[in-house]
Amino acid sequence: MSFVLIPTPIIVFQLLALLISTTMEAWIFFRKLHFSRQVCIQYAMTINLVSTTFIWLFGLTLQALLPPTAKLYVMSYVLLGEFYKVEQNWANTIVFLVILSLIFWLVCLVEFKGIDILQLLLDPELNDQQNKIGIWQRIYTVMIDIDSERLATIFIANAFSNSTILLIVLVGLVQRYD
Repeated sequence: MSFVLIPTPIIVFQLLALLISTTMEAWIFFRKLHFSRQVCIQYAMTINLVSTTFIWLFGLTLQALLPPTAKLYVMSYVLLGEFYKVEQNWANTIVFLVILSLIFWLVCLVEFKGIDILQLLLDPELNDQQNKIGIWQRIYTVMIDIDSERLATIFIANAFSNSTILLIVLVGLVQRYD
């Protein structure tokens, strides 16, 4: 008989995080980018699913490179929902914070370009105007184009949604370890 461990706490947390981030980001997109409500929700849900997939792939790849104690620390939280008691030193904490900051900035970049590509592929007005140009040329143009207002909006949306999720995690940790 084999034993199967289903990481229920992290699945529930991920669903909650997606719900919160999608709601907050759609609201910010509606206020700042002036898309319709339906388009904002669709864009927010799509880019959040893409960025969540990116985070998991990045995290699993990075986890393979970690030393055994850090691996145990991360995997105990992912699989069991609580941190395994390992000796923490300042170097590990600083590396952990740098990795989290890197992930935040990479997610902002993925969502920034993701919303551009979504708008390119799904907006019928843009498709009619640029039908003469090939799809790869249009994607290349979108990838090198930088709209500072949109970039600031994506950053603000991510900062708000991630801050809210971090607050929920901290409240949960305080209740658990108090």
